[in-house]
Amino acid sequence: WGEVLRVEIRRLQNLKQPKVASTCLDEPTWQRIFNRLPFTLNQEQAKVIAILRKDLESGNPLRRLLHGEVGSGKTAVAFCLALAVVAQGGQVALLAPTEILARQHLVTFQTWLKDAEVQVCGLFGDDSAIMRRNALASFSAERSVIAIGTHALFGKEVAFENLKLVLFDEQQRFGVRQKSALVQKGKHPHVLTMTATPIPRTLAWA
Repeated sequence: WGEVLRVEIRRLQNLKQPKVASTCLDEPTWQRIFNRLPFTLNQEQAKVIAILRKDLESGNPLRRLLHGEVGSGKTAVAFCLALAVVAQGGQVALLAPTEILARQHLVTFQTWLKDAEVQVCGLFGDDSAIMRRNALASFSAERSVIAIGTHALFGKEVAFENLKLVLFDEQQRFGVRQKSALVQKGKHPHVLTMTATPIPRTLAWA
């Protein structure tokens, strides 16, 4: 019962956080977001997105754990949520535990956003100085951008102008301080944690 009480206390504390601007998109905008996907959302994905939409519209910072087996479609949900935030001028950061996974997300997002005005930037430890400088400039500018990377996103030199959503993939692979460091780069951003392994610490974080 002790852990249950601690989780409930954290939930109530989250509800007391300052209100954020609600993200209310009309149906045509949501449909354009869905049309970016190369497939139709299944019933479970649509159900999850409906829940997340209500969170975005509530004016409270979103705090959700998305649990699904590998290949269940968590990335598509994260993509739709990211575009919803970007549609209202916000910036998004997606953190993955390995460079291979992060680059997979980068290619997927860039493919689904082909010919779109949304900028998708990667940030990795082995980036060249020019690539890193260009990415950091995009994050700090007043523009809509989706940043995808690994531990490089924790860097002190990484500053976002308007970070509104943080996505953690396989978040149990990161420490509490690391996750908090990224969240604190925004002003009460929404947080969606994704995992196929809901260990107790993951549930507590959510």
